[in-house]
Parts: sequence; structure tokens; C-alpha cells
Amino acid sequence: MEIIQIRSNAIKVILDSQECQDYVFLNDDKISDERFLGSIDKLLFKVKEKEKIDLSVNKLLIQVYPLKNFGCEIYICDTEEENMYKDRVASGSLKKNSTYTGVYRFDSLDKLLFVCQRLSAVTDEDGAQAYYDDENENYYLICRNISPKELRFAFINEYAKQLKASYAHYVREHLRCFCEANAIKKLSNLV
Repeated sequence: MEIIQIRSNAIKVILDSQECQDYVFLNDDKISDERFLGSIDKLLFKVKEKEKIDLSVNKLLIQVYPLKNFGCEIYICDTEEENMYKDRVASGSLKKNSTYTGVYRFDSLDKLLFVCQRLSAVTDEDGAQAYYDDENENYYLICRNISPKELRFAFINEYAKQLKASYAHYVREHLRCFCEANAIKKLSNLV
């Protein structure tokens, strides 16, 4: 079990296939509410025990995403935070686009490869490109529809600096492309 604290009241938990069976989050059969809530309580107790993060006091938003290795990622956040996000979308200060261009700068190849490996488990993004800056020895990943505003992609900011989407034009024009298409899948195979 890997626990990543995204914000003070939001976490991501990554479970392998055996742990998913222990907690009954992914199953071909329908899971009763009672069994699902029991699994959530068990998971929250384990998180509190391991990381001293207590999310069991408020209403929670829980999102479960299956991984290709039969594990899962579980995002748990306080609904107060989710309501803030919805309010910002409604007011127009944060717009949800059907397409989003993410530009990320990595200070090492290892960090880029690690992020690509994790992304390949949750997305089939085929338009991603990877670039190298010879002068500053930085690596760049440009991808569509991988927004750090989504909790499941927030981990990228732990390993890379997010740049403005307009920076993609500079990267494409001035830096050396070493993976022109399907960069996430290709680079994840190198790990």
C-alpha cells in the first residue's frame, strides 16, 4: 500500500492486486454498499495508523480507478474541498476543457521515466511527446488531457514543475524531441 498526501484533506492510496482483494474495491460482481463502506472504514483506519492522516470525520468523495496490473488507485478527499472546486468551475475562475495541454519540466530522466510508468497504468494517452534541453539538462513532457487538477494526476507535481500550456510552443520549436509520439507508453517500457 502506497499512501500519498495530496493536500491536507486529500490523499491517494495505491493498492496492488492482493490488497484490492483484501479491501474488496474491485470486483466483477456488484459490491453492496455495506461491504464497500466496510472496506473504506478499514482502509481509512489503516491510513490513520500508518500516516496519522484522519479523514474519517467528514463527508468524503471517493474515486476508485482500476490499474492495468489489477490493482487500483483510490482518491479520497473531504467534500468541502470538492465543493470549493465545483464553485470555482461554476464561477468561471477554473474552466474545464475537453482538451488540456500539460507541459512538465523534469530535472532528471529517472523522474520522467517514473512518472511515465505511473501514467501508463492509468491512461492510454497516445499524443504525448518528450523533449530534452541540452543546455540546461532538463527533460520535458507535453501531453493532452492529463490535467493536474484531476486528483489522479496530481502526483506529477511531486516530480516535475508544471509550466504554462503556451510554453509547449517554445519547447517544440527550440528543444530536441526524442520521443515524438506515444511517449508515455514508450518511456514506461524503459523502466
